[in-house]
Amino acid sequence: MVNLARQGIAVDVDYVKAQYNSLSPQIRKDAKIILLPVAAQSGVVYGMNNKTGAVVPFQFARASGATFFDSDKNMQPIGANIPRIDYGNYSDDAKLLIEKTATNLISDSADFSRWGGSVLCTMDESTADGFENYWKIEKNVNSSSESITYNPGVTISGSAEYVLRIYVKKGSSDKIALGMYVEAGSGWGASPDSTARIISGSGSLSQAQGSMWTVSDLTDDGALVEITRNILPTDTGSVVIFIYPDTAASFDQGAYNFIASAQLEMNIRSTSYIPTSGSTATRSADLLAYTLPDDCEVYLKTTRQETTLQKQAGIWNLHEDLNNEGIIALAIL
Repeated sequence: MVNLARQGIAVDVDYVKAQYNSLSPQIRKDAKIILLPVAAQSGVVYGMNNKTGAVVPFQFARASGATFFDSDKNMQPIGANIPRIDYGNYSDDAKLLIEKTATNLISDSADFSRWGGSVLCTMDESTADGFENYWKIEKNVNSSSESITYNPGVTISGSAEYVLRIYVKKGSSDKIALGMYVEAGSGWGASPDSTARIISGSGSLSQAQGSMWTVSDLTDDGALVEITRNILPTDTGSVVIFIYPDTAASFDQGAYNFIASAQLEMNIRSTSYIPTSGSTATRSADLLAYTLPDDCEVYLKTTRQETTLQKQAGIWNLHEDLNNEGIIALAIL
């Protein structure tokens, strides 16, 4: 990898050595080609020949722009065909993101003044994640029904999963309630029909009812939260997002929280953030390919799996073996 510097491609040599040494002794001994998430530029991700140290290019393409977390955990936008070495999606490990096509069904993901509901909604000065602002949402009256809402107008039918991801942050309250309601059918749904997790940041989750969850113990640093809602065959209409400052049962007029960067996908797990402004937006798939000269064995470690694959000589489309995850290490043996 030191050869990359000679080609004008910036690398942290000490970091590369640490990543390389984290591989098992057997991999370091037997690997012919090693790919680590350390160097990339438009259209290419760089690996190395483990015997000679020579630079080995892997071909990369993505027809649209995308976002990623830099090493300081700030979210950043990036242009088409540029690989993403990421530090925040799926895990905190350095990884090469390989994601499938996805669409953010929320047409105004960063401007909450365009959402519905009766809360007071104003942009905050602080930033959420590197390039988008938090918005302050505040109960306007002494009512438990005070919320901000969004209806994507997507007609649902049959079994499916929808997943919401959004930043939430402490305001006057360290709690916030959010969830997905089905217009016609099961409403908030039964408890088994919903799951939630905190992707990053501080906080704790409790299920209020069905797909309505309360996030507690929020801090000034905020949290990235994900809620998945299972759609039943009897559900119709659309999935509507509800967000309540404080809690859904609170009557505390003036209670407020902060939210940012909302995304709704038809998926069981959220992918990296897709910004929108006035219409839905789609992120194209990450495509990664390498031509294998011989039949071989491949060691693959990602944010979802650690496995060994048997591959035949010819073009290997790596993205076909991956499903919304990040490559931590790859070795062609």
